[in-house]
Amino acid sequence: MNIKGNTILVTGGASGIGYQFSKKFYNNDNQIIVCGRNTEKLTTLEAEFPEIITKQCDVTHADERVALFEWVTTHYPDVNVIVNNAGIQNRFNLLTADAKNDWESLKTEIDINFDATVQFSILFGQYFAKSNNEASIINVFVWVSLFTDGNCTYLFCNESSG
Repeated sequence: MNIKGNTILVTGGASGIGYQFSKKFYNNDNQIIVCGRNTEKLTTLEAEFPEIITKQCDVTHADERVALFEWVTTHYPDVNVIVNNAGIQNRFNLLTADAKNDWESLKTEIDINFDATVQFSILFGQYFAKSNNEASIINVFVWVSLFTDGNCTYLFCNESSG
């Protein structure tokens, strides 16, 4: 992958690992689009890097993922890289988690860490294939996903290595 001259979408790119991706790609002469849930973090990123394009989006929701894809490909048709970085880790005890009555809160982690990555990979993969240009899909893998203490990271480990 050429690291200069790309149009790159970074999900969850306003903080943490995603911020570092955004900053590094920005400093290598790329056009950067960052999506995230937190408008305050997006505003802070814009203040630091005025040329970075930001879009509020909660990738927990499939309809927002599709809307983001359509917005990016309509307004920035030269997009040729996606960094699937958005992710969360909820700490809970696997043996006491309430999967009967509180599945939605547990499922949020799956929606963000796994479903969003898969859906964006399919959507942008098909878009990139039609362009016949060099393109990349970068799925962020967190090393902690190789290990679990059985108490808090079970879903995260499976989602990240999925």
